[in-house]
Amino acid sequence: MLRLITLLASAMLALTVAAQTANAETWPTKRFVFKNKSANSPLPDGVFDGYPDSHLIAIEAYENYLTEVAVRYEAMGFKAPKLPIIQNDSGDDAYLINVYDYSDGDGVARVDLMPDMSTRMRLDLSRNFTDDGVALPITFEHLSHELFHAVQRTYQRNYNDDMGHWIMEGQAQAVGMEMALDIDCIDENAGSAEGYRIGGRAYYRNLAEPNIDKKEDYRSSGFWRFLAEMRAASAMNEKDPIEYRDERCGVTRYRADYSVLHDLLSERFQGPASSNADLRWIDRALRQTTKLSLRRHYASFVGRVIDYVPDRMTRAPSIPVEQAKEDWRELLFGGCPHTINLTATAPIGQDVAKLDRIASRCFRVKVFGEGRADLTIHIRTETPEAISSLVISTAGGGQVAEPEIVEAPVGGGIMGRWKFRVDAGSVQTFLVSNVAIDPVSTNAQDVVIEASTSYWDTSLAEPRQQNSPGQTSPAGQETVRNQVKQPADNEVGTALASQSNRTSAGTQLSMSPDKPSCADWFAEKQCGPTTSIMLSLTPGAFGNMTVASGSGGGLAQVMGQFVGIAENGLFETDAALKKSMQEISDKQGSTVSIAIPFIDYGFTGSFSNAVIEVNGGAGWGTLQAIGPRDAQIGRGRLFPKSGRVNILEFTPYILRGTYAADLTDLTKVDLSAFGDDTPLPIHRSVSGSFIISAPWEGDPRVSSYVPDGTSTETMLQDLYQMFPAMRNFDLSELQEMIPDDVELPPAAGDLPSSEVGGFPVCDCRCDPNIDRTRACLKVCKPAILSCGQKVQLDKRIEQASYERDALVEDVDRMRRDFEDHMRASGMEEAHIAQVLTEFDAKPSAEDQRRMLMQVGMDVGSYGDDEVQRAAANPPKPETREEYIAKLEADPDLSDAQRERLIGLMDEAWAEMGGWPE
Repeated sequence: MLRLITLLASAMLALTVAAQTANAETWPTKRFVFKNKSANSPLPDGVFDGYPDSHLIAIEAYENYLTEVAVRYEAMGFKAPKLPIIQNDSGDDAYLINVYDYSDGDGVARVDLMPDMSTRMRLDLSRNFTDDGVALPITFEHLSHELFHAVQRTYQRNYNDDMGHWIMEGQAQAVGMEMALDIDCIDENAGSAEGYRIGGRAYYRNLAEPNIDKKEDYRSSGFWRFLAEMRAASAMNEKDPIEYRDERCGVTRYRADYSVLHDLLSERFQGPASSNADLRWIDRALRQTTKLSLRRHYASFVGRVIDYVPDRMTRAPSIPVEQAKEDWRELLFGGCPHTINLTATAPIGQDVAKLDRIASRCFRVKVFGEGRADLTIHIRTETPEAISSLVISTAGGGQVAEPEIVEAPVGGGIMGRWKFRVDAGSVQTFLVSNVAIDPVSTNAQDVVIEASTSYWDTSLAEPRQQNSPGQTSPAGQETVRNQVKQPADNEVGTALASQSNRTSAGTQLSMSPDKPSCADWFAEKQCGPTTSIMLSLTPGAFGNMTVASGSGGGLAQVMGQFVGIAENGLFETDAALKKSMQEISDKQGSTVSIAIPFIDYGFTGSFSNAVIEVNGGAGWGTLQAIGPRDAQIGRGRLFPKSGRVNILEFTPYILRGTYAADLTDLTKVDLSAFGDDTPLPIHRSVSGSFIISAPWEGDPRVSSYVPDGTSTETMLQDLYQMFPAMRNFDLSELQEMIPDDVELPPAAGDLPSSEVGGFPVCDCRCDPNIDRTRACLKVCKPAILSCGQKVQLDKRIEQASYERDALVEDVDRMRRDFEDHMRASGMEEAHIAQVLTEFDAKPSAEDQRRMLMQVGMDVGSYGDDEVQRAAANPPKPETREEYIAKLEADPDLSDAQRERLIGLMDEAWAEMGGWPE
């Protein structure tokens, strides 16, 4: 992945293709003349084409306004309208506008398309002037709106190939309002119709099928305004609309470049007219013009439009702000009625979104705690096409993420995963949009949204949480960056000093199901298939390369973090990171490493033979969960793994559990001074919990896919979204620069469809009376084997304890017998006293007994005879016949339980080479 990033980024920077500019068409005239008659009037020119004196000022204002509009349309590269051209009173060519009193059933201004593809523009005499003949402010907006309709028609090839109203009226409304504000500071809807003004419509319904009765065709202006704002932003290599203060009009505005509409309209619309034809056209035109698909633009747009209230209102709402926001979200997305509330004991929750095609819904999540936390979202669908259609963005549009797609390892279905970094302790709003790679193939779908969070804690160390990133602009700066501008560099700037226990990178799982099996006990050798859990405090800025840090797919998120590093300063970032990592290294308990026998999805149960290793911090070695009792009787030492781990939940969505251990730092233990069977000192005790989201990421059996489509195009769109100024480069040239030996991730379309079912849940406690299915017997096998090993290990340790206690009780008798033996051997009293002093100085009873053995004494009577015999004759492993006989002797087991246990042990011994003979 990193090699591909380097290659593509270098290729893009090396290209010097000149930016595409519209071939501006010079208009034959930019003057307008209003004639007081119908275009279809049989009367000759010059008859009834005058106005009362009271109207002349207004007429001149309208004509001059249209001239200003024409100047701007021409500068943006738009084609000249095909309106009739006549001479005005000064003898100059001018576009004819017919002004007369017509039916109120038509609009106050209107453009009519003629069969020869020319147009006629008319204005209603009775509805565009006051009774005294004064111009109406709203008419200026209507005029620029209708003139844009005349412009749109010049791109139309056939009379019947009309684009949908959401295109025609939405574009004209956006441009018309922009011209009225830009030229005459007119914003007639400000304060009175704010929702209409900023383009509020039901985006939970199909974008291409607006409700005309609710004027959603006009209200679609928000989408086209967004495209124009993004065109202006990309010219400055910005990824978010550029806000500025228009001092002339006294309002806050966003820079918009509507030349993007010329580029879009220049792409041929292929009828017959239908909503699907609209979708085919806009997706193809956007890809050609902006290098990004409708799917990408739409997801970015809905993420931003949700926050237009109150951000883009011209005055404070008359109702409480929170209620105004709720009403706005109700209009746009049918509301966000449910909040997924994640707590420490319930760290996973769900919501259901009913998604129309080419539509979006919102949902909310609240994560427990404080600081910044990584949030993971999973959705499963039956087909790869369905999951590939989904994009999730944060409210405000700062983070827009494509899914990482996998075939669900259990439970069926195709699974998508998204990751975001959010503020814990507050409600976060998200948008999920449903637009396929080929928009026409999008299907409506109901999706179950599963949200979970990553977290771990320990009794030995406290994290230092990251504050929410904020930013301010220098006073007097003309271009004010949006608050959501470049989340990645904000994250880097605010998180380098944090020590977070809430990142995906700090809660990792690694599954090793294919490691060779072995007959040794896990507590002794830590061999065989293993599941490893790595918990660590991490600098919050470097939580995980898969966390959304900008807009786009996986490559864009990775590049977003690289850009964040660059924005913060490479050397500053490096120095701060080194400092933070050193602080973490010096903090005792800052990392916890856990290993247990391999477990699979569905497992719930516990282990008492887990490997647990904890960072000792400055001045300490690694703290280990071993012993503390010696399981090896007599000479030699065996301190088995003694960490305790309890798995509470294990699905592809989440792994949740607790851990505890008594810890020893072996660098602080002088084993040479130990006697036989001496327990280790306990230097520290630790306990804690962990929540790992998306544990399948550590499963080597699971492969990742990109959304259905071509991997190359997906990644290049990521780069275009990350570096907007690069959108003028030729996509095909970049594709040719990718070497053949670079492996690209496969597309999700290669996956087979799969029915979505439930995840397994298996009770794997050490209880042979639990009635388990065949599938759960397989899942629980590691725990059942571990239970048996624990019983035997406890017995060995208990035997060693009996022997130690018995020897201690016999020390006085050993001393007397030793003294008698030396006298019987004729040893001098002074020498006997010296040897007894050595005997008393021995560190353990076993060492004292060994002195007796060295002089040939029989030591069999000291200590526990049964234990000694067991140590001298260790039990042989059970044969299959002996195991069956033991089960048959247990009256509490049913025949079915015996059969299941025998089958499970057969599988276990088969993996280790077969039953003992």
